Amino acid sequence: MIDNSAQVDRLLSKLEAALPLAAHIPPDLAEVLRDDVEAGHVPATCEVTEISYAGDEGAPMTAGWMAGSSPAMTTCGARN
Repeated sequence: MIDNSAQVDRLLSKLEAALPLAAHIPPDLAEVLRDDVEAGHVPATCEVTEISYAGDEGAPMTAGWMAGSSPAMTTCGARN
């Protein structure tokens, strides 16, 4: 968790400048997404097309798409 709003702003700016980003879909996330994807197939990678911040409790959020789905198919929080 980042408690410094200036650090969050700098991080989000850098991430947004790097979009789109290729991302690996871990098996536990793939299992959750499987019901939302046509034919139930979740590829091993996706493209992150949007970054937003849901506040201290929500963490950075990413939105993206996978082959076989619509661009706004899913939004997933990144929590560590």
